[in-house]
Amino acid sequence: MVIKKIKIKQYKQFKDTEIRFHKGLNVIAGAHGQGKTHLCELLKTKLPLILDCPFATLDSKHIADMVKKLKEHNQAIIFLTPSELERSGLKADYTLKDGGKIEPR
Repeated sequence: MVIKKIKIKQYKQFKDTEIRFHKGLNVIAGAHGQGKTHLCELLKTKLPLILDCPFATLDSKHIADMVKKLKEHNQAIIFLTPSELERSGLKADYTLKDGGKIEPR
């Protein structure tokens, strides 16, 4: 299963948001307090079918494990702080900003 997009209306700081996902590794970056955990919780609790898709808030030392898991799954979503993103060498598909704004790459 691959999640193609989600639409969020009035959840925490996200007022009217759409995020499109793709097969493979989806990276969402944001500083502390920008909504990474809220978005992760929403995906886990509101979309139970997402259990086929491994995702978590990871620090950079776990990136290699996530990439290995991609070989077993079609899709993974990870959430990184800017410093974790820089250390990982990955590029963010989306960046979370103040006020629940999400900017695509």
